[in-house]
Amino acid sequence: MANIIRTQTTVLPGQRIEVSTPDIPAGAAVDVVVTEREAGKRRILEFLDSLPPGPHSASTWDEVERSLDAERDVWDS
Repeated sequence: MANIIRTQTTVLPGQRIEVSTPDIPAGAAVDVVVTEREAGKRRILEFLDSLPPGPHSASTWDEVERSLDAERDVWDS
């Protein structure tokens, strides 16, 4: 079975792409597939990491539950 490593990188000046991995030894034969992402598209985790903390963020599960309970109370009234 082939060892598949998925990674992201940025095109460097001179339209070069550099990939480094400790999982494949020097001199090994590899296949490289490059897929360009559409401009402006980001992975969901990149997007979520870019959001500033807001009024709906919580650092503990207890805070999340208290927030949900308060929201349910609003619905019931």
